[in-house]
Amino acid sequence: MKKPQKSSRVPVPLNRMEKHLEEQLKFLTRSCHDFDKGETSEYKRIALTIRILTYDGGQSRSLLQQLGMKGIPFVSYAGKIDLRNLLVSHPLIMMTIGESGTCFLPVLDKGPRSARQLNFENWWKEDVLCSPDGTVLTRGDFVTIVANQDGGAHVDPRLDERFDKLANENLAGWISDTPDGEKPLQHIEKMHLRQIGFECLQSIEVAWKKRLGNRPCLCSSGRKFRYCCGKHANV
Repeated sequence: MKKPQKSSRVPVPLNRMEKHLEEQLKFLTRSCHDFDKGETSEYKRIALTIRILTYDGGQSRSLLQQLGMKGIPFVSYAGKIDLRNLLVSHPLIMMTIGESGTCFLPVLDKGPRSARQLNFENWWKEDVLCSPDGTVLTRGDFVTIVANQDGGAHVDPRLDERFDKLANENLAGWISDTPDGEKPLQHIEKMHLRQIGFECLQSIEVAWKKRLGNRPCLCSSGRKFRYCCGKHANV
């Protein structure tokens, strides 16, 4: 019996790669929207989509890298963490008190800090959570742990200890009064992913629209798309 021949691979045209980018941005937008509507489990899809868009490691090549867009500026709303702080620092999320009690929320662009622009490497490796016991997590940690271990693309029987302490053992230590008594505040890890998704969308969408806008207009006017038909397409 003949061994099955290994199938060969063919190059994917640029226009199809760009279509993949548009689809992934739509997936990320939809997941963020559904998350805000109460489907907080979407944090796993958010992590997976960000991984597809940005992660390079092993045999993985990010979509941005393949499109030559890895050098775009990335938006950060995290301030520098003060390591002398005796409480857990988490500048990407905030606590708010409402009718249903105290909860975590992503800062989005409503926080006290103005947006900074970082190159991808600094954005990915920026510390966004630090506790007095020395636990530190970066954006890259949140994305890869959730995508690779916590159900984004794979469910691993062993979970990163830092993430487990944060998500399941109330590492942050915040407590909320509820009608049923005091309970640990939940979803801190999910709110971090929602904020990272927000920053990722802001960064990539701006760069993508600029890339499209600088192309010759399809109407053959000889002008750039953003100065011609793009004026009516919000690009």
